[in-house]
Amino acid sequence: MNNLKNTLIITTCVALFASCGNVNQNNKAFDETSTEAASTAATVADSAPNKAMDKRVVIKKGGLQVETKNCNNYVTELTKTIESMGGHTSNYNLSSNKYLHTTQNISADSQNNIYKVTQTAHLQMRLPVAKADTFVHKIMKMNGTITSLNLDEDDVTEDYDIANGIDAALVKSSVAQQAEFGIDNTIENRVTKKEIAFKSKYFWCAVDIQGAENILIERDIRPQFYNTPFYLRAIEAVKKGLHLFADLLVGVLHLWPLILIASLVLVYRKRLQILFAKKNSPAVK
Repeated sequence: MNNLKNTLIITTCVALFASCGNVNQNNKAFDETSTEAASTAATVADSAPNKAMDKRVVIKKGGLQVETKNCNNYVTELTKTIESMGGHTSNYNLSSNKYLHTTQNISADSQNNIYKVTQTAHLQMRLPVAKADTFVHKIMKMNGTITSLNLDEDDVTEDYDIANGIDAALVKSSVAQQAEFGIDNTIENRVTKKEIAFKSKYFWCAVDIQGAENILIERDIRPQFYNTPFYLRAIEAVKKGLHLFADLLVGVLHLWPLILIASLVLVYRKRLQILFAKKNSPAVK
């Protein structure tokens, strides 16, 4: 009897311990599942902003100002770099500013004109937006000093979404609704959408290049020793004579009342002299 009781007690204890072990294993499995789910949720939550950012429509722009010794060489190198990266340049402008700094007498009839010359260049460029950072690293290694570098992003997501939404609605709308919206508004909306889509694919940058100041020396005849050819002086003398004659004629025309009176006085004076001569002459018998 005692042996049977002891056997029942031992069996009951073993069963209790086994059930406790199963509960612990189930709890452990539940905890691992919960942790994995939480980790997955956190990963999804972290990736959600990145995906949202990827859907943003952004136009990247920049401005670059550079000083260099040789403007022509720098422009050539910059253009090759842009083209090698699949880019394009536009609105290219190269100018040379030259002004007389001083003069230096060389001999009795010649002198050196000393000029200061400065070259400047301006161009607009675009690159695939993915290569913008690579471009910045490359220009930092070029033979020039960057005085200003501005990078900016213009978020046009809302403008694009509005244009895209209107375009999609017009495709699904009836002919009457499209006519009510207007053909001009339809074209303008589609142009806006395509323009934003095109600009967002590239990095746009305006580049201003300032060259170093150079000295240019040119030899010339001193001004007081210039000898004008005879035919040029003769032509100039005729022109001046014509001007003087025209001025004299205009001056005489201004005195036409006096000239008229003087002419009348002379005419009547001769007549009076003839009359007086007839009266004073003796009569012929």
